[in-house]
Amino acid sequence: MATITGYDRWYAQKVVAVDIKGYIAQQRDNYLAGKLSDDDLRKSFDRLEAVITSIPKNRVVIMGDAVVRNAETVKP
Repeated sequence: MATITGYDRWYAQKVVAVDIKGYIAQQRDNYLAGKLSDDDLRKSFDRLEAVITSIPKNRVVIMGDAVVRNAETVKP
């Protein structure tokens, strides 16, 4: 049982969706509405990059638009 659990946790490929398009649209709307400064916008994109690069290697990352159901979705 421990072997199967360890394999599933650290080696088995899993699909993860990232809603990049929605995040960028939200940040654009906030920037145009004056809710974000230039520096805040840069920080939000740095945070998006950090979230994407922190996803483990055994996860397959796809765009959030491609997901219909039953996939883990990462939101920055």
